[in-house]
Amino acid sequence: MAFIFGIDIGGTKIAVAAVSLHGEILARTEMETRAEEGAPRVITRLIHALRSIERDDELLGIGIGCTGPVDPRTGHVMNPYTLPTWEDVDIVSPLAQEFQTRVVLENDCDAAALAEHWMGAGQGAQNMIYITVGTGIGSGLILNNQLYRGVGMIAGEFGHMTIAYDGPQCYCGARGCLEMLAAGPAIAKAYEARSKKPLAAKEVLQAARGGEEDAKAVVEQTAFYLGVGLVNLINLLAPEVIVLGGGVMHEFELFEPGIRATLTKYVSLVPISEVQIKRAALGSNAGVIGGAKALVERKTNL
Repeated sequence: MAFIFGIDIGGTKIAVAAVSLHGEILARTEMETRAEEGAPRVITRLIHALRSIERDDELLGIGIGCTGPVDPRTGHVMNPYTLPTWEDVDIVSPLAQEFQTRVVLENDCDAAALAEHWMGAGQGAQNMIYITVGTGIGSGLILNNQLYRGVGMIAGEFGHMTIAYDGPQCYCGARGCLEMLAAGPAIAKAYEARSKKPLAAKEVLQAARGGEEDAKAVVEQTAFYLGVGLVNLINLLAPEVIVLGGGVMHEFELFEPGIRATLTKYVSLVPISEVQIKRAALGSNAGVIGGAKALVERKTNL
């Protein structure tokens, strides 16, 4: 069975898989990223990981989803803050040379959006928005059944939508970005400010599930901020489906009532009953499946 290598590069781990043309994972493994070792050493370990799951069947190519910013046109990773020391790294050429095959690179959110649209919660939708909420917040836009890239190929920076113009300073230079209000670190910071107790975001969500009042209040506030962001997207793009993924959305049920209440209150023109809000379906496999799909979709150079 012909296969594609799908790669998902994050700040803490890299997942690689052999993926069939039907989106089936045939073999999979993971390794620590350890970006501070430098890109050449990480790429060497990545090649070994790919070799460990290589099959006797025909390799059709390699598709990579990587934490951004990335340039899909050149195949370069452009110094993401989650990958220290990776300054303008060409990740495509070494893999293309090693495996003598075609290699494409996508932003990790765009890859996950392709995966969820192909095999996950967005199947059948002509217009779908994928949102990831974790250490940061990002999105991928599927419009008219195609990945939308925008000017500079950077469309989808949902985390840098301004929600509170006088809000906290963001590393991007703006103030009040959604990422500063609703990502994992923001949840932890809001809880500590309220309770005077330091907890990681995951622990805050566990406490909220257990009924702890400060944690529940933080979840309610976070759901409101996320909802406001989604209101803007819905009023602008009117998608059939919004898919929510990422580590924070493992607790989707905690946030869903607040998000839906905000949408009901503030979405003005779009029939909100026609917009589905779903939890992502593919979990930790979205990146590798999306990498494979990116190769299939990228029929020509950008």
